[in-house]
Amino acid sequence: MPARAGEQFLKGLADGREVWVGNEKVSDVTDHPAFAGAARGLAATFDLQYEHPDDCLMPDPETGEQINVSHMIPRSRADLMQRHKGLQLYAEYTVGVMGRTPDYMNVTYAGFAGRSDEWSANGNEEGGENLVNYQKFLRRNDISLTHTIVQPTTDKAEGDAHRPGNKVSLHKVGETEHGIIVRGARILATRASPPTNSPLSCRMQATAPSSSTRKCCRSRPCFMSTPGARPISPPWSARKWCSRVRISHPKKSSISWNAKA
Repeated sequence: MPARAGEQFLKGLADGREVWVGNEKVSDVTDHPAFAGAARGLAATFDLQYEHPDDCLMPDPETGEQINVSHMIPRSRADLMQRHKGLQLYAEYTVGVMGRTPDYMNVTYAGFAGRSDEWSANGNEEGGENLVNYQKFLRRNDISLTHTIVQPTTDKAEGDAHRPGNKVSLHKVGETEHGIIVRGARILATRASPPTNSPLSCRMQATAPSSSTRKCCRSRPCFMSTPGARPISPPWSARKWCSRVRISHPKKSSISWNAKA
């Protein structure tokens, strides 16, 4: 499918995900006052790519369908300049205050796929191939990703910095023909609840080669609707920051992220 518009993005969030704000279970993140404004604000950035297709869209190198320019794997200076032009438009549209628009993870995965040889090292050829295929899936379905980059501290006696071999919260507990089963938690999953299709669990510190957390970072990211995945947002942060945001823009009278607007 080609790049999505805002309405398609919002419909994609109605996937049966289990989201909590404190003790309240949220049935629809696009309608809940803590998230609706943020979801609509992000949906506007999906519409933006169709308002400025020359800057924000490009043909998929294999299918020819229109994809977001942030999925480009640059091979030249001209490619970098083309991508920069599109990404700059997103930054200007949000006046630079929305640092987690989908392009930030799109660019990350494009970089991974562009050097899949690095991921295929040490006998991990299948992993490198999977990474390339996943990047194709992201760009062809215009998936919105976020990342969870911090492990909760499990033992203050060992300190907050994770060392090779020490215990971590998110770890592998099983394996099936479809992949691995993990248990635990990650934090700092910016915009994980309303505007994301899939979270990525990244290993940011060194781990022992045989550790279960190392295997987690190599796994395919799950979707927010995956059974057992529960985004939890503190009520004070969700309601204070997500429900009512309004910013001024030199080219727009205002951009409203107000759930009641």
